[in-house]
Amino acid sequence: MLLFARQLAPNQADAEDIVQDAFRRYWKSNHLEDENTISLLFGSVRWAALDHIRQNERRRKREVLASQDDRALNDSHMFERSMEKSELSDQVQAASQGLTDSQRQIVVLKVWGEMIYEQIGKTLGISPNTASSRYRYALAALRKVVRKDCYVN
Repeated sequence: MLLFARQLAPNQADAEDIVQDAFRRYWKSNHLEDENTISLLFGSVRWAALDHIRQNERRRKREVLASQDDRALNDSHMFERSMEKSELSDQVQAASQGLTDSQRQIVVLKVWGEMIYEQIGKTLGISPNTASSRYRYALAALRKVVRKDCYVN
């Protein structure tokens, strides 16, 4: 079985892991005294190898994306944008202090809680339409303050 796994795996260590995983799967499946034990074991090795290959491919893609993110972070333009976002975030946070408590709660539930108006209404004991209008008024108030400070049109 190790030889079979070695045909599917890139190296000896991975082949050994695949065979071990195949035996674990076979053991869990409770086919211990089946007449097709050998074919089931080889099938388990094959499926474990395919899963291993898929897992490695997903890991490789994640690593490529992470390395691209690292390169983007080292880009000076990205740093400048990050600073602008940080300043804007500070301004929005300061502007949110000017909102009423109910407006602030709805903004938090909508934006960070990712709730829909019906869920917000149930949470706060108000109608979904009231939640929607308070959210709309809160955004309008935030836009006024941020536009004044940032000169954004």
